[in-house]
Amino acid sequence: MCLNNRPITYETNELEIFNKVVDRETLTRRKLYQSRLLNSWTKWKDQYLLQLRTAHNFTNPSSERNLKSGDIVLVEGPKKSKLLWDMGVVEQVIVGRDGHEHALFAHPKDN
Repeated sequence: MCLNNRPITYETNELEIFNKVVDRETLTRRKLYQSRLLNSWTKWKDQYLLQLRTAHNFTNPSSERNLKSGDIVLVEGPKKSKLLWDMGVVEQVIVGRDGHEHALFAHPKDN
């Protein structure tokens, strides 16, 4: 492309690999693929964390492992690495009719 008889970009006689035109359908498919991949990853992560907790609690249930008020826990966040999740303090543990913990209330620990 030229403007006032001067090239705007570098011109070459070689194959122009950098000027590849991508059609709209390819971009739409790629966006759909990325969306599905992100949804699958999020769903797997959430289910894995629940199964991991269940596996640890019910294979060898013991009273030492049960959380109690004042314990320090990791609060799951949007960041992928567990090292970047916030720490929190357990305020209240909710125990079900079966005697197992089902939920807890925690607030982020002040740094």
